[in-house]
Amino acid sequence: MTPDAIPDRSRDPRGLAARRIAFEILLRVDRDRAFADVLLGHRLRAIANPADRRLVTQLVLGTIAWQLRLDFELAQHSARPLPELDPEVRTILRMGLYQLRWLTRIPPHAVVDTAVQLTRAMPRQSPAAGFVNAVLRTAIRSPAGLPDRAPARRDIWRSPAHIRSGWSSISSSGSAWPRLK
Repeated sequence: MTPDAIPDRSRDPRGLAARRIAFEILLRVDRDRAFADVLLGHRLRAIANPADRRLVTQLVLGTIAWQLRLDFELAQHSARPLPELDPEVRTILRMGLYQLRWLTRIPPHAVVDTAVQLTRAMPRQSPAAGFVNAVLRTAIRSPAGLPDRAPARRDIWRSPAHIRSGWSSISSSGSAWPRLK
């Protein structure tokens, strides 16, 4: 078994290892603007359990797809502005809130527990475990509503910032696509 391989569920009953891999991929995407599909391809090969492969894929792609929506809600529940949070804590919060809102087969208490365990596993972020717990429990108790938005801009809520900035620069240039020379 390779060092990155995830053991079967009998040794990891809570699926923490699968969430740790999803966290590592999401952190690289957030920090280094790495390509999630490439990272997923490399990491999924080492996962023996098909259910864990599906979970990692769903966590990574879903968290990225709904990042703006997740950030909006997290901003409503967090006393600290999201940009001021360490990338590790922000990533764990996004992944936890994604699970709470879209993965209905995972009990909310399990989502919070694994998010707190992931936070405690990082030596530098261990003190943030209480913060992660508080924000996710607040999200469980009182989901934040979304602001009104124009129907033509609905797709923007599912697009990461670097993609939106590319769209706006293309649309402001007056042509549908930049010309290739």
